[in-house]
Amino acid sequence: QNEWALAHSEGESGGGASDRSSEACGPSAELSREVVGLYEAHAEILFRYARTLALDSQTASDGVQETFLRYWIARRNGKQIESAKAWLFRVLHNLLLDWRKQAAAAEQTGADATAGARDERQDPEQAYRQAEMLRRFEALLAPRELDCLRLRIAGLRHQEIAEVLGVHIGTVGAMLSRILKKTRELSPGKAGRP
Repeated sequence: QNEWALAHSEGESGGGASDRSSEACGPSAELSREVVGLYEAHAEILFRYARTLALDSQTASDGVQETFLRYWIARRNGKQIESAKAWLFRVLHNLLLDWRKQAAAAEQTGADATAGARDERQDPEQAYRQAEMLRRFEALLAPRELDCLRLRIAGLRHQEIAEVLGVHIGTVGAMLSRILKKTRELSPGKAGRP
């Protein structure tokens, strides 16, 4: 059931990266321990968030890996990152949106190389239901509200959402309130009410 754990459990038995990095010394070893610690603490929740933005598990996984690589490069180049968790979510969010734009552009120009490829998802019915629900939410919510909802579903607190989206914490509260009001309109019991 946990796609992230299943996808990343192979090859992690003993002698993993964290064991090797703890044997080394110096700034590079410290950075390696920092990144491994962040990976262990946040990779799974980042993956779950990425699954809300990506159409498939592989893209979500690739996005998480690329995000940690970018974190390592930024830190290696001396960048000070105040809130690592917020930074990781912001980079992952922007990366996946960029990839979605690129994919949409490729489809519009007819250059989509995967057209007609077999769908490899395990449960097509579940994928359809999720995609349909996402379409309904995308039609109902403004893009910023949808981003806010995805981050909240991923488990981020209001302050963390504010840092990721680059808004004030009060704005996050207001967006979540509007989202709640709008999603109540989607409930089946509201259909016959004025």
